[in-house]
Amino acid sequence: MYKFIETERHGAIGVIALNRPEARNALGMGLTIELRQAIKEAAADTSLRALILTGRGGAFSAGADVKEWASKGEGDNPWPDMNWVEESLKLIQEVHGLMKPTIAMIDGAAVGAGLDMALACDFRYASDRSKFICSYTNVGFPPDCGGTWLMRRVMGLEAAKRFAFTGDLWMAETALQNRLVSHVSPREELFPYACLRAAAGRRPDRRNRPGEKTDERLVHALARRAATRGSRRRPHLRNDERSRRGTGSGKRAPRSQFRRRLKQSRQKRRAVLRPGLRGNKEIERFRVSEKSGNTLRRNGQHGFQSFF
Repeated sequence: MYKFIETERHGAIGVIALNRPEARNALGMGLTIELRQAIKEAAADTSLRALILTGRGGAFSAGADVKEWASKGEGDNPWPDMNWVEESLKLIQEVHGLMKPTIAMIDGAAVGAGLDMALACDFRYASDRSKFICSYTNVGFPPDCGGTWLMRRVMGLEAAKRFAFTGDLWMAETALQNRLVSHVSPREELFPYACLRAAAGRRPDRRNRPGEKTDERLVHALARRAATRGSRRRPHLRNDERSRRGTGSGKRAPRSQFRRRLKQSRQKRRAVLRPGLRGNKEIERFRVSEKSGNTLRRNGQHGFQSFF
């Protein structure tokens, strides 16, 4: 079904493996498109409990396929209407927003956009021969696939700056010390450990009805909440016996009446809290000078300087 990736199923655990060993699993356009399609299928599969992303051939991903970019300049472009940067950004967003636990099982190099895809996963488990590098720095580019947003949330701001600014190569132990990965094990023990941890978690959408997508429920719930947040009535404007005032037992008072009563209550509150404020000459002597802008003065004497 797929040309550049392999999909496996181990019970309720799904595995998506990048399979371009000749290119170190570089994210070409074809691989990116197939990854997005596989992620969508995993999101729609209600029996799937967790998802593992990995790479074949001794590498996780070498990042963007720059050789493919060079071939496009020579006229060889099977996807003329598609932009790699846009597709890769959508891929990272879909991995990060997947409503199932995701594990990046890293065995080998994770570079550039491939590293960003690993950062988008919930957990990162690496073998003892893994390598990590922010390759954007060495070619004069900022991380363009969500790396600047994801790095500081995974490692912390200081470690993310050190990793991105220097472009240093981090081995597995260094990545573990800086919280880039959460576990390091020998290569032969990595997949059993990832499956064990994937099986230990619970599905975040375990309360869903069969066939219902979690992301759609969440989006609709947030939309309803945002739509009703601004229309909630204030406690003192509720339809009770005190606010009806002759409008009938089942009818609400006009909005203008609510506003008038609210204004009156505020005026009474001011009069009670500050009875001696009005007509107090000592208070009225303080004024804001129009010429001095935000400088507070008192009859020519220097008053308080505003900090706004």
